[in-house]
Amino acid sequence: TTQSRYIKSYEIRRAYQGGVQYPPAISGVQGAIDIHCHTHEGQQDPYDLARRASLAEMKGLLFKSIPGDDPVRATQDVQDDVDRWAEKEGVTPITCWSSYVCGRQMAPISAKTVSQMIDRGITAVWLPVFTHVITMSTVGTYGHFVQSRNTPGWTGPIPWDEAMQVGHYDLDENGKLKPEIRDIVHLCADRNVALFFGHATHSEIYKLAEEVDKVGLKRAVIDHPYSPFLNL
Repeated sequence: TTQSRYIKSYEIRRAYQGGVQYPPAISGVQGAIDIHCHTHEGQQDPYDLARRASLAEMKGLLFKSIPGDDPVRATQDVQDDVDRWAEKEGVTPITCWSSYVCGRQMAPISAKTVSQMIDRGITAVWLPVFTHVITMSTVGTYGHFVQSRNTPGWTGPIPWDEAMQVGHYDLDENGKLKPEIRDIVHLCADRNVALFFGHATHSEIYKLAEEVDKVGLKRAVIDHPYSPFLNL
């Protein structure tokens, strides 16, 4: 079935340890901004990608993932590199923007950490994605995230109730936004930072949208709405 193929594809993809991906030259994207750019290990090379995007006359790349633990510094390194290269090549360099993803590697959701990352220069915040309960219950997760299973490699999908014990979810037991999530929405509004809803379920999306509207946040994004996670 489609669902079983989808689940199997994630198991294979997450175990993939191949080399860096180098996409071909592209056209027809003049002035475009990639707002969901992955360059973590096993993906595209951020330096190469920035150069290719410049040659394609794109406006910029927002790095959702980039190697290392400091996305601001890593993104600035890419910016510095593409600026030097572009000057030599006589082309206009793109602009590189950094972001922070909440809940990576099962880290707790922290408005304080988000505030610190904004202070350091990020321009976008992602709410939980691969550590979200819906992801874990739809396609699974890494076995070491689920201590009770102690399974190497990929495991799952795991039952919703079990995922709720270890994964992230934006609402409390009363169906309201958790305080840390609400504070992050307010921080983004106050500091003019874009907010991406991540792998939020329908119930979470509506509550997030209500809060976004309430505080006047102008840049909020529902990620890949046709994915089985969101299923919009």
